[in-house]
Amino acid sequence: NFYLSDNTHYLEVKGDISKSNSDTLRMDFSNITPEVLKPFLPKGSLDSLEFKANGDVKICAVLGNPRFIGEVGINKIKYNRFQYGDLDLSIKETGKVGFLQMNCLFRSGPLKTLALNGSLQVNALNGSDLDIYGELPRKTPIQILQPFLTGIVGFKEGYLRGNFHLFGTTENPKAEGLISIEQARMKVDYLGTEYTTSGNIKVT
Repeated sequence: NFYLSDNTHYLEVKGDISKSNSDTLRMDFSNITPEVLKPFLPKGSLDSLEFKANGDVKICAVLGNPRFIGEVGINKIKYNRFQYGDLDLSIKETGKVGFLQMNCLFRSGPLKTLALNGSLQVNALNGSDLDIYGELPRKTPIQILQPFLTGIVGFKEGYLRGNFHLFGTTENPKAEGLISIEQARMKVDYLGTEYTTSGNIKVT
């Protein structure tokens, strides 16, 4: 058993570690932030990202073919100071060893009701395999793109909706889908010119 806490964070790990499917390790955590995780992840992977995570995850056969199941809440998600909201994530092992089934739903913020569903391979050597589908709800504010295009385009108003598919690996992710832009007003920073546009973007 392992227990760690301070005035803000909490982590408890307890259970049995072996190759047996009957031995389960349980992780219960609260208010886990990127600062806590950074020492265990590649340098720079959590830069500009803020959140607080709470959850309960169970892992059986830790030393064999690990199997996962759990519920995680990720709150106050920010990237480059843009507030994205809160989400709930459930994970469980699929029929294929090493693959996790993921179901994610944003419950607040500009991405409210955005659902992400799919699978993630957790034991790949060259980056985890992705196969995730998502649907942007109607009237999703186009400003959700701003943190990724700062210094290039400034979004004044407008909306997005559509469907997308993320696949490939975490090292080399790919995307496809069809995104609709509605009544978008934006300023191209280099030109200093404003544009208004609507239409569809095919992602390939």
